[in-house]
Amino acid sequence: MDHAWVRADRLLVPRGGFLGENWATISADGEFRCDETDVWQRCHRSISPLIGGRLDLSTANIAAARAGAAGLIDFSR
Repeated sequence: MDHAWVRADRLLVPRGGFLGENWATISADGEFRCDETDVWQRCHRSISPLIGGRLDLSTANIAAARAGAAGLIDFSR
């Protein structure tokens, strides 16, 4: 899975749309505020919701490869 940098001008993201909506916020004056002071713990806490999606993507890729191999075997007969 690649990690890409996405840039969008004039895109409105609601405060609840950030990964850490309950523990990391952007204040009304645009300042980042976070309850987690340790950078490593903040990183782990912010990416933990994404881990399930990564597992789903890899499972889907394996299923697609399995289906492709099964189709190839059936077609070659």
